[in-house]
Amino acid sequence: VGPKDVFPETFGPFLLGNREVRAVFMKHHADLLDAAFWQGHKERIAAGHVHDVFPYDPSRRFRATRGVLHA
Repeated sequence: VGPKDVFPETFGPFLLGNREVRAVFMKHHADLLDAAFWQGHKERIAAGHVHDVFPYDPSRRFRATRGVLHA
């Protein structure tokens, strides 16, 4: 254990104090609190894979057609 080490399983008590927020977070993103999730990403990045993360569902994203954005 070093001073710059991060332990995702400890995020919950610090970031998810509100029960309602915690319930929604755990329903959709519980994997973010799992060290294995982050280790897997670390291994994929080391292998050269860059994972795109999109903040919106595909139905809510802008579509690009021939260089023009459409809602």
